[in-house]
Amino acid sequence: MGSKHVAPVVFTTTAAGSVGITVDWTFATNDVDIFLARGSEPCTLQTFNDRSCGFIATEESFSMKPEKLTIPSLAAGTYSLYIANFGDTDESVAWQVTLTSTSASSASVATTATVQRRADKGTLSRILEPR
Repeated sequence: MGSKHVAPVVFTTTAAGSVGITVDWTFATNDVDIFLARGSEPCTLQTFNDRSCGFIATEESFSMKPEKLTIPSLAAGTYSLYIANFGDTDESVAWQVTLTSTSASSASVATTATVQRRADKGTLSRILEPR
């Protein structure tokens, strides 16, 4: 993945439950962050950069490696994981998404969170095609 690029990864869950996401990359000097949105194509480069595309969860740590995100009560459906390289060099990334399903009677739906852009991160220059 190029420097200042974001790559969407589309996945579908068939049951409600807790979703765990782990993303790792090669160079600790790069700042790689993760974002989760509902649907298969909810973001453009502009809506990603201004955070108006409806993220339901993010992990934007400067120092966490690998990045990890857990959403405890996520409804079944299609989601887009966005992996963003805010670093100055190209990266190789690996990701894992896990689902621990809950029973229908105890499942609740994750709500949309208000996510504001961290100005200190800067903007990205390109959004790649979904994988």
